[in-house]
Amino acid sequence: MENKNKINVLIADDHKMMLDGLRSLLSQEKDINIVGEAMNGIQVMDILAYHKVDIAVLDIGMPEMNGDEATLSIRQKYPKTKILVLSLHKDERHVGKLLKSGVSGYIIKDRGSDELVKAIREIAAGNEYFDKEVTQISIKALQNKSLGNEKTIKFTPREIEVLHLIADGLSSKEIGKKLFIAESTVETNRKNLLAKLDLPNSKHLMKYAIENGFGK
Repeated sequence: MENKNKINVLIADDHKMMLDGLRSLLSQEKDINIVGEAMNGIQVMDILAYHKVDIAVLDIGMPEMNGDEATLSIRQKYPKTKILVLSLHKDERHVGKLLKSGVSGYIIKDRGSDELVKAIREIAAGNEYFDKEVTQISIKALQNKSLGNEKTIKFTPREIEVLHLIADGLSSKEIGKKLFIAESTVETNRKNLLAKLDLPNSKHLMKYAIENGFGK
Protein backbone atom coordinates (compact mmCIF):
# COMPACT_ATOMS: atom_id res chain seq x y z
CA MET A 1 0.00 0.00 0.00
CA GLU A 2 1.39 3.39 -1.00
CA ASN A 3 2.25 5.99 1.64
CA LYS A 4 2.44 9.70 0.83
CA ASN A 5 5.04 10.27 3.56
CA LYS A 6 7.39 7.58 2.31
CA ILE A 7 9.20 6.75 -0.92
CA ASN A 8 6.92 4.26 -2.66
CA VAL A 9 9.08 1.67 -4.38
CA LEU A 10 8.39 -1.23 -6.73
CA ILE A 11 11.05 -3.97 -6.90
CA ALA A 12 11.44 -6.29 -9.89
CA ASP A 13 13.81 -9.20 -10.48
CA ASP A 14 13.28 -12.61 -12.01
CA HIS A 15 15.40 -14.31 -9.33
CA LYS A 16 13.37 -15.03 -6.20
CA MET A 17 16.43 -14.93 -3.97
CA MET A 18 17.35 -11.46 -5.27
CA LEU A 19 13.78 -10.25 -4.80
CA ASP A 20 13.71 -11.59 -1.24
CA GLY A 21 17.01 -9.85 -0.55
CA LEU A 22 15.74 -6.52 -1.88
CA ARG A 23 12.59 -6.80 0.21
CA SER A 24 14.57 -7.65 3.35
CA LEU A 25 16.95 -4.75 2.79
CA LEU A 26 14.46 -2.04 1.90
CA SER A 27 11.83 -3.00 4.48
CA GLN A 28 14.32 -1.99 7.18
CA GLU A 29 14.35 1.62 5.95
CA LYS A 30 11.71 3.76 7.65
CA ASP A 31 11.40 6.18 4.71
CA ILE A 32 10.92 3.47 2.07
CA ASN A 33 7.65 1.66 1.38
CA ILE A 34 7.53 -1.36 -0.95
CA VAL A 35 4.22 -1.20 -2.84
CA GLY A 36 4.78 -4.18 -5.11
CA GLU A 37 7.07 -6.98 -6.26
CA ALA A 38 7.41 -8.35 -9.78
CA MET A 39 9.35 -11.07 -11.58
CA ASN A 40 8.84 -9.77 -15.13
CA GLY A 41 7.94 -6.59 -16.98
CA ILE A 42 4.28 -7.51 -17.43
CA GLN A 43 3.85 -7.77 -13.66
CA VAL A 44 5.61 -4.41 -13.31
CA MET A 45 3.05 -2.73 -15.58
CA ASP A 46 0.17 -4.43 -13.75
CA ILE A 47 1.37 -3.04 -10.41
CA LEU A 48 1.83 0.45 -11.85
CA ALA A 49 -1.76 0.40 -13.09
CA TYR A 50 -3.07 0.17 -9.53
CA HIS A 51 -0.42 1.81 -7.33
CA LYS A 52 1.41 5.12 -7.19
CA VAL A 53 5.08 4.25 -7.52
CA ASP A 54 7.78 6.86 -7.00
CA ILE A 55 10.68 4.63 -8.03
CA ALA A 56 10.74 1.33 -9.90
CA VAL A 57 13.87 -0.71 -9.14
CA LEU A 58 14.29 -2.92 -12.21
CA ASP A 59 16.48 -5.82 -13.23
CA ILE A 60 17.12 -5.85 -16.99
CA GLY A 61 17.21 -9.56 -17.78
CA MET A 62 13.60 -10.42 -16.93
CA PRO A 63 11.42 -12.79 -19.02
CA GLU A 64 8.22 -12.00 -21.00
CA MET A 65 8.83 -8.25 -20.98
CA ASN A 66 12.44 -7.48 -20.13
CA GLY A 67 13.79 -4.45 -18.30
CA ASP A 68 14.56 -2.53 -21.51
CA GLU A 69 10.98 -2.94 -22.73
CA ALA A 70 9.52 -2.21 -19.29
CA THR A 71 11.61 0.96 -19.08
CA LEU A 72 10.21 2.28 -22.36
CA SER A 73 6.63 1.42 -21.33
CA ILE A 74 7.03 3.11 -17.94
CA ARG A 75 8.50 6.24 -19.53
CA GLN A 76 5.53 6.44 -21.92
CA LYS A 77 2.64 5.53 -19.58
CA TYR A 78 3.91 6.61 -16.16
CA PRO A 79 6.41 9.45 -16.71
CA LYS A 80 6.30 10.50 -13.05
CA THR A 81 7.66 7.12 -11.97
CA LYS A 82 11.46 7.21 -11.82
CA ILE A 83 13.46 4.18 -12.87
CA LEU A 84 16.50 2.78 -11.06
CA VAL A 85 18.23 -0.04 -12.95
CA LEU A 86 19.92 -2.76 -10.91
CA SER A 87 21.87 -4.95 -13.31
CA LEU A 88 24.91 -7.14 -13.91
CA HIS A 89 25.39 -5.64 -17.39
CA LYS A 90 28.53 -3.52 -17.70
CA ASP A 91 28.93 -3.33 -21.47
CA GLU A 92 28.75 0.01 -23.24
CA ARG A 93 25.80 -0.99 -25.43
CA HIS A 94 23.48 -1.86 -22.54
CA VAL A 95 24.53 1.07 -20.36
CA GLY A 96 24.29 3.59 -23.20
CA LYS A 97 20.90 2.32 -24.36
CA LEU A 98 19.38 2.57 -20.89
CA LEU A 99 20.79 6.01 -20.18
CA LYS A 100 19.32 7.26 -23.45
CA SER A 101 15.93 5.81 -22.51
CA GLY A 102 15.76 8.19 -19.56
CA VAL A 103 16.42 6.11 -16.45
CA SER A 104 17.19 8.09 -13.30
CA GLY A 105 19.78 5.70 -11.94
CA TYR A 106 21.90 2.66 -12.73
CA ILE A 107 23.76 0.47 -10.22
CA ILE A 108 25.82 -2.64 -10.89
CA LYS A 109 24.43 -5.54 -8.84
CA ASP A 110 27.64 -6.30 -6.98
CA ARG A 111 27.52 -2.96 -5.17
CA GLY A 112 26.80 -2.78 -1.44
CA SER A 113 23.31 -2.41 -0.02
CA ASP A 114 24.10 1.08 1.28
CA GLU A 115 24.56 2.33 -2.28
CA LEU A 116 21.11 1.09 -3.32
CA VAL A 117 19.41 2.87 -0.43
CA LYS A 118 21.43 6.02 -1.17
CA ALA A 119 20.43 5.86 -4.84
CA ILE A 120 16.72 5.55 -3.99
CA ARG A 121 16.89 8.58 -1.69
CA GLU A 122 18.84 10.64 -4.22
CA ILE A 123 16.36 9.88 -7.00
CA ALA A 124 13.39 10.57 -4.70
CA ALA A 125 14.95 13.99 -4.00
CA GLY A 126 14.89 14.78 -7.72
CA ASN A 127 18.47 13.85 -8.56
CA GLU A 128 20.03 11.15 -10.71
CA TYR A 129 22.28 8.40 -9.37
CA PHE A 130 24.77 6.36 -11.38
CA ASP A 131 27.51 4.41 -9.65
CA LYS A 132 31.08 5.30 -10.55
CA GLU A 133 31.63 2.33 -12.84
CA VAL A 134 28.45 3.03 -14.82
CA THR A 135 29.46 6.68 -15.22
CA GLN A 136 32.90 5.67 -16.52
CA ILE A 137 31.39 3.15 -18.94
CA SER A 138 28.85 5.64 -20.30
CA ILE A 139 31.41 8.41 -20.73
CA LYS A 140 33.74 6.02 -22.57
CA ALA A 141 30.88 4.92 -24.84
CA LEU A 142 29.93 8.50 -25.63
CA GLN A 143 33.52 9.49 -26.32
CA ASN A 144 34.01 6.53 -28.65
CA LYS A 145 30.78 7.27 -30.48
CA SER A 146 31.43 10.99 -30.89
CA LEU A 147 35.14 10.71 -31.73
CA GLY A 148 35.82 12.86 -34.76
CA ASN A 149 32.19 14.08 -35.05
CA GLU A 150 32.38 17.29 -33.01
CA LYS A 151 33.23 19.48 -36.03
CA THR A 152 30.05 18.47 -37.84
CA ILE A 153 27.75 19.65 -35.04
CA LYS A 154 26.31 23.10 -35.61
CA PHE A 155 24.94 25.08 -32.67
CA THR A 156 22.68 28.11 -32.79
CA PRO A 157 23.97 31.29 -31.08
CA ARG A 158 21.47 30.72 -28.27
CA GLU A 159 22.60 27.12 -27.78
CA ILE A 160 26.20 28.32 -27.50
CA GLU A 161 25.15 30.82 -24.82
CA VAL A 162 23.33 28.08 -22.93
CA LEU A 163 26.34 25.73 -23.21
CA HIS A 164 28.60 28.38 -21.68
CA LEU A 165 26.27 28.81 -18.71
CA ILE A 166 25.76 25.05 -18.30
CA ALA A 167 29.55 24.70 -18.10
CA ASP A 168 29.51 27.32 -15.34
CA GLY A 169 27.11 25.13 -13.37
CA LEU A 170 23.97 27.25 -13.68
CA SER A 171 20.50 25.71 -13.45
CA SER A 172 17.85 26.27 -16.13
CA LYS A 173 16.16 28.86 -13.91
CA GLU A 174 19.44 30.72 -13.39
CA ILE A 175 20.27 30.57 -17.10
CA GLY A 176 16.82 31.98 -17.92
CA LYS A 177 17.39 34.96 -15.62
CA LYS A 178 20.88 35.52 -17.01
CA LEU A 179 19.69 35.50 -20.64
CA PHE A 180 16.29 37.13 -19.95
CA ILE A 181 14.39 34.19 -21.39
CA ALA A 182 11.82 31.78 -19.93
CA GLU A 183 13.00 28.72 -18.05
CA SER A 184 10.96 26.60 -20.48
CA THR A 185 12.98 28.08 -23.36
CA VAL A 186 16.20 27.04 -21.63
CA GLU A 187 14.80 23.52 -21.19
CA THR A 188 13.99 23.41 -24.90
CA ASN A 189 17.57 24.39 -25.69
CA ARG A 190 18.84 21.70 -23.34
CA LYS A 191 16.73 19.07 -25.09
CA ASN A 192 17.95 20.25 -28.50
CA LEU A 193 21.56 20.07 -27.32
CA LEU A 194 21.09 16.59 -25.90
CA ALA A 195 19.62 15.47 -29.22
CA LYS A 196 22.37 17.07 -31.33
CA LEU A 197 25.13 15.61 -29.18
CA ASP A 198 23.36 12.28 -28.65
CA LEU A 199 23.83 12.59 -24.89
CA PRO A 200 21.56 10.83 -22.36
CA ASN A 201 21.16 13.47 -19.65
CA SER A 202 22.17 16.87 -18.24
CA LYS A 203 25.11 15.45 -16.30
CA HIS A 204 26.77 14.39 -19.55
CA LEU A 205 25.83 17.70 -21.19
CA MET A 206 27.65 19.62 -18.45
CA LYS A 207 30.69 17.36 -18.81
CA TYR A 208 30.68 17.93 -22.58
CA ALA A 209 30.43 21.70 -22.12
CA ILE A 210 33.33 21.78 -19.65
CA GLU A 211 35.61 19.42 -21.62
CA ASN A 212 35.00 21.32 -24.86
CA GLY A 213 35.97 24.70 -23.50
CA PHE A 214 32.60 26.34 -22.91
CA GLY A 215 33.42 27.17 -19.26
CA LYS A 216 35.13 30.25 -17.93
